[in-house]
Amino acid sequence: MKQLKVIQAIVITCLVGAWVPWSAQAIDLAPLDGVAPPPGARGASIALGYREFNEVYLAGVRQPQDFSIRVRSAALRYGQSVSFGQLPGYIYADLPLLEVNDEQGVGDIALAAAIWPYANRTTGTYVGIAGYLVLPTGSYDVQKTQPVNLNPGGNRTVGALQTGVNQRLFERFNLQTAIDVAVFEDNDQYLGMAGRVGTLEQRALVSWQGSLSYRFSPATAIGLSYFNNAGGEVRSHGGAWSGEVQNERIGLWARTAISPRMTAAINYKRAINIENGIKESDNIQLRVSRFF
Repeated sequence: MKQLKVIQAIVITCLVGAWVPWSAQAIDLAPLDGVAPPPGARGASIALGYREFNEVYLAGVRQPQDFSIRVRSAALRYGQSVSFGQLPGYIYADLPLLEVNDEQGVGDIALAAAIWPYANRTTGTYVGIAGYLVLPTGSYDVQKTQPVNLNPGGNRTVGALQTGVNQRLFERFNLQTAIDVAVFEDNDQYLGMAGRVGTLEQRALVSWQGSLSYRFSPATAIGLSYFNNAGGEVRSHGGAWSGEVQNERIGLWARTAISPRMTAAINYKRAINIENGIKESDNIQLRVSRFF
């Protein structure tokens, strides 16, 4: 029974770590993402990432079993600013290429659209609303879901609605906060611990995040971030709901211009409190962006 509970904790984290397994974290904002882009802005980027999970927790207690998942990613993104009437907006599409342990393939495409009902560039005050949609386009094999899903894709549609506020402080500081709710389609091709094909279900996951950043110049900035999520209970094959998530993570971020039209940003995150699942011991991402 103890071993089954440990496996269940692993399953929970693999499902809800970032909406879908090994997502490109479309909803995980970087500091200053809440600032509305100028009209006509267009850009493409590539993000190289590495994530490692290696400590299993059940009800806040670390389990003695050894476990390790390593995820390498290269995510391609294209986005551009748009106008919704007189209001600024932004849309983008994100395509991840993933290696989960030894499983390689295309991840699920993520689409996003944001609108700023209030944007005051003079005071640096922005109130934004964003919608996200992750489509089940990634590589998926039901035989690779026992006891957990190690596929690059999640085989289910995920949607999220997010709202956030960004405020410039003392000219060089910037405070950003956001809250979102993600909802999940059922996955009818899942093995899990049952060892037979069944349905995986997941309840809504609520996330809150905040960051404080400092601009050395218009080209260079650094920041600190905090991320918290809760909810997201799961069940498979019609079993009992379990595994409510209550996890926290902190991060360091830096961005600088490498040319008049290119920027490079590095982001490092680490879990600080885990109730159920696997601790994300390392999460590092380098993104290089080119604007047109």
